[in-house]
Amino acid sequence: MTFLQKSSKGPFVLITLFLAFFAYSYFSEPIEVLSEEPLAPEEVAEAEKVVLYDAYGIDYEKFHIDTLKVKNRQTLGHILSGYELDNQTIDRIVTQMREYFDPRYIRAGNTYKAYFSNDSLPQIEYFVYDISALD
Repeated sequence: MTFLQKSSKGPFVLITLFLAFFAYSYFSEPIEVLSEEPLAPEEVAEAEKVVLYDAYGIDYEKFHIDTLKVKNRQTLGHILSGYELDNQTIDRIVTQMREYFDPRYIRAGNTYKAYFSNDSLPQIEYFVYDISALD
């Protein structure tokens, strides 16, 4: 009797040995160096540049952010009019957002964030209302 006939673990051992040999041969190959020339300082700075996003997926380094709380009896229209948006724009925003969230349910004490461009004349780019601390 051979080893394979005595134990039901024989095929498992052979497969494991084969996979171990394959993994060793695959990962033991030398790493190919593409270029031995050092990078210029500009290239190093560009390669190390990391884009940071906030919880909403917005690159917050590109914006000035105001984080405020909704005051008592404050509506979305009151909040947006404080950012110098005209009534037609506010109406369009409120109408379009009703598909996702009814602005009548804005609660005092919840936070909102306004993202402004970092230009000489900052304009509001994003407005994020936190429905609750958990959402």
